[in-house]
Amino acid sequence: MKKRIIILICISIVVILILGIFIILNKNQKDMIIDEGEESKNQSSTNIIKPIENNTQLFTVQGYIQNFIEQINVNNVIYFTGGERIDQSIIEEKIYNLLSTDFIEKNSIKKDNVYEYVNKLEEKLTFIPIKINMIECKNTVKYSIYGFTQTQSNEYKENVYFILNVDNKNNTYSIEPVTNVKSIDEIELTTKDLEIEPNRYNKYKEKEITEEYICQEYLYMYKRMMLSKTQEAYNNLNEEYKNKRFGSFENFTTFVENNKDMINKIILKAYSVKNNEYMCEDQRGNYYVFYINKVLDYKVVLDLYTIDLPEFKGKYSKANDQEKVVLNIGKVIAAINNEDYKYVYSKLSDSFKNNYFNNEDALKEFLQKNIYRKNEVKCDEFEREGNIYTYKVRIIKKDEEGEEIPQGKDAPYRKFNIVMQLKEESDFVMSFSIDE
Repeated sequence: MKKRIIILICISIVVILILGIFIILNKNQKDMIIDEGEESKNQSSTNIIKPIENNTQLFTVQGYIQNFIEQINVNNVIYFTGGERIDQSIIEEKIYNLLSTDFIEKNSIKKDNVYEYVNKLEEKLTFIPIKINMIECKNTVKYSIYGFTQTQSNEYKENVYFILNVDNKNNTYSIEPVTNVKSIDEIELTTKDLEIEPNRYNKYKEKEITEEYICQEYLYMYKRMMLSKTQEAYNNLNEEYKNKRFGSFENFTTFVENNKDMINKIILKAYSVKNNEYMCEDQRGNYYVFYINKVLDYKVVLDLYTIDLPEFKGKYSKANDQEKVVLNIGKVIAAINNEDYKYVYSKLSDSFKNNYFNNEDALKEFLQKNIYRKNEVKCDEFEREGNIYTYKVRIIKKDEEGEEIPQGKDAPYRKFNIVMQLKEESDFVMSFSIDE
């Protein structure tokens, strides 16, 4: 009896051990399935082509593409010593060492035939990005890039496409020029991980950027776009602003043509950043507001008076009537400084138009004769009769770039009387006269 009990106990222990082992093995198998599923999920979420995610990527990629374009320019100043061009083989070696191994092997490229597969440039060009996509592999990030090049005289050269490969393990990069495509979506980015061997020319380092740098570069990208890819610039205008200020692509093109010199000389003087709004002011006091939804996905407003921006609406809603009149006068002066006579004419009362200015050209002629190219306003005496407001103002000459004029009390000015009626929301009509 005792022996039987011992046998039963042993059998029970064995059964318990077997069940325990089975449970452990089953759990491990489930964990492996879960881990494999998570890994597959992570890989699938990583190995997808998507737009670039931040401005650091944008300006780093732009910098390396710009560098490559400069390297393939045979007339680059770095290729001359004492007025003599350095040996061609040195230039070819430099370009060869920037190309990807896949691109080299696919085309059987050697150092002495590199220009058969890379565009040979003979002038300095500037690269402006329009769209950049990316794919992330284990140790590699690959970028497909679409943009255009512009000459130093602001002429459009051509659309260009590239692949930039970045080896995050070795901090190196390589480039592949892409031809025979008409869209960035035609560029294939593989999930193959790459190891890019370091050489003298392919060290990769991300660019350090600031809010000021972002404002500056978006401003400069857009001014270059206005000058040499005008349709793209027109497409990037805020829709409401585009319709009110220009109305058509032809009118925008005329604006660019008439202001080419001014646009070319745009320099960032001041900036402010609030959420996705980047406001830039140039050296002439002109404003450019970029609403950046995602990197390289943005809309632009080229002044602060054509449409009411959120900041203006907030300030205007809190202002009393006298302050509203001052804000509206500021809009009119800004429009005059921009030679936007269409806006100024739209704000004149019908009776004033009929009596003094039958059309916009008549107003333009009067203003060009009686006030200055650039102006600022000082509001002096204020009167109110019912819903009619009158302000005596001084229109003061503002110095333009390279111009020296007396300042302070000696600055040239003209006296005007501005009569204004406030309408619904922020609308208004006005008339004016010269106060001799």
